[in-house]
Amino acid sequence: MKRLTLAVLALLTFAFTNAQEQTKKGKWLFEANTIFGPGSEFNSDNGYLGSLSYKPENRWVDLRVEGGYFVIDNLALKAGLSSGNTFDSALYNVATKYYISGKFPVELSYNGSTSKYQDYSCLGIQGGYAWFVSKKISIEPSVRYNVSLNNYAQNFAELNIGFALHL
Repeated sequence: MKRLTLAVLALLTFAFTNAQEQTKKGKWLFEANTIFGPGSEFNSDNGYLGSLSYKPENRWVDLRVEGGYFVIDNLALKAGLSSGNTFDSALYNVATKYYISGKFPVELSYNGSTSKYQDYSCLGIQGGYAWFVSKKISIEPSVRYNVSLNNYAQNFAELNIGFALHL
């Protein structure tokens, strides 16, 4: 039993130390996030100008690619692009991501999209866990809540699974 306890403690110490090294000032972060969330529907009431509304039956999966730089230990500034789920649109985001104890990422972001119908923007807050499967790769499941900055769209939550490369 002592050996098992010592092995577990050694593994946890290695994982914690490894995470601390990868979120230090001057390091780079590249992420690919798979996002599961509610879908949107465009309602055209007057022929060309309509509104976005979120419908549970229109769930979607999105892919977001982001890059960032650690400006201080555990704090990265990020920017990214993602695929659209409903319209021919450009989706973008800028964010700050802070790793609490090097293992619990918390993110605050501004997200927007531009389409031929109308623009959309929201503020998002996200929290999760960073599981470092190797020295440079982490898997980061998280939950995110988006607050719409537009009067025609609702707030919504997402589940994310992120894959990060730390250089």
